[in-house]
Amino acid sequence: MIDIVDLGNYLHLGDLSTDDAAILSVELGNAVVREYCGWWMYPATTETLTLDGDGTTLLRLPTMKLNAVNSVTLDGVLLDPTSYSWSGMGLIYHQWWTCSTRNVVVDFDHGYAERPGGPALVALATAAREYLNPERIIEASSGTVRRRYADSGSFTELETRLLNPHRLP
Repeated sequence: MIDIVDLGNYLHLGDLSTDDAAILSVELGNAVVREYCGWWMYPATTETLTLDGDGTTLLRLPTMKLNAVNSVTLDGVLLDPTSYSWSGMGLIYHQWWTCSTRNVVVDFDHGYAERPGGPALVALATAAREYLNPERIIEASSGTVRRRYADSGSFTELETRLLNPHRLP
């Protein structure tokens, strides 16, 4: 989603590529966005998942940007691509997904070719908060000066609104 160059530019600190704290902050920023949204958004990637058939006609993949379904195997049999259809929101329709555990294997391409702005900005803001406030201090005072800091472990209301359109149902 974001990289170490993004964080260095955002904080006006230049090259942070050898700063272990910055590297971990970027990993955290990316991880919390992916965890909240429930899927890998960027860059686009190919995955093979083994899923459970539930006896219905609809199978939901963990994505909201399905680009291609390369193959589907049901109960060990490779399905003819004309026997199923799929939507860009990550749904695959088939006459019947046999009810069983680990009986559907799907190879698919998903994610954005271009970095999605909202989630990237949230990952960057989270990484910056973590890097600048690794102790996660909420409030500090010195004499008559008192400061409140945003919690690096949670999203602001605006960040949540930027992520929600990309969150799996």
